[in-house]
Amino acid sequence: LLGEALDVARGIWEEWARVKALAALAERLPEGQREAVLGEALAAARGIEWEWARAKALAGLAPHLPEGQREAVLREALDVARGIRDEWARAEALAGLVPHLPEAQREAVLREALDVARGIEEEWERAWVLAALAERLPEGQREAVLGEALDVARGIWEKWARAEALAALAERLPEGQREAV
Repeated sequence: LLGEALDVARGIWEEWARVKALAALAERLPEGQREAVLGEALAAARGIEWEWARAKALAGLAPHLPEGQREAVLREALDVARGIRDEWARAEALAGLVPHLPEAQREAVLREALDVARGIEEEWERAWVLAALAERLPEGQREAVLGEALDVARGIWEKWARAEALAALAERLPEGQREAV
């Protein structure tokens, strides 16, 4: 049955989905076969054209890799994320890497993602990304970034976009602040 699942996984057209399936299957395979399948998954991840998806696939694959390879693949994912031109996608990719990184790097990369998010020109995108990043911050920083996102959302000129941003933010705010939004 594992052989059949492996054949199906290898036939998945979308590279990111193939990476995910191969990584999940590798955990159930014998040692020698596991390394080969993880090598296939790594090659597929590196072949993903869209940088955001490539960074995400590499980061998701890293925990499945042998210890010696893990750090190099996470560095590669970080380099890919930092090379993304679109600020929204770069901030999201950096934030998505944080849980996979060694503890010593997490705070700096999260700060970097926040800096990128603050540079997003479109207010609704900036508000959304700041709110999403706030969830990954320690308690003390979370409120300040949510407040920043709220200020940005309130400054959105287009009413429909402002309403959507405020509604999305309300879900993330502490209960006492939700009614004010």
